Amino acid sequence: MNTKAKAHLAPTAAAQRMRRYRDRLKRGKCIVPVEADKGQVADQLVDLGALEEWDAESLTAIGNAILQLAARKQFGA
Repeated sequence: MNTKAKAHLAPTAAAQRMRRYRDRLKRGKCIVPVEADKGQVADQLVDLGALEEWDAESLTAIGNAILQLAARKQFGA
């Protein structure tokens, strides 16, 4: 009888990507790639008050600001 425990291996990068993809599908989300001038977009978001100047270099902060603006527009705020 073989009672040797199997080693727990760290998930591969491909497996992690697939999990994130499946999680997005379950939540009805998607990634939308958009090519834009980061500086110009950040400047406009700062002018609109959706982004703080110190966050202008952060792609995550820029993405979150765009989502907030979209939500405001959707709900008429």
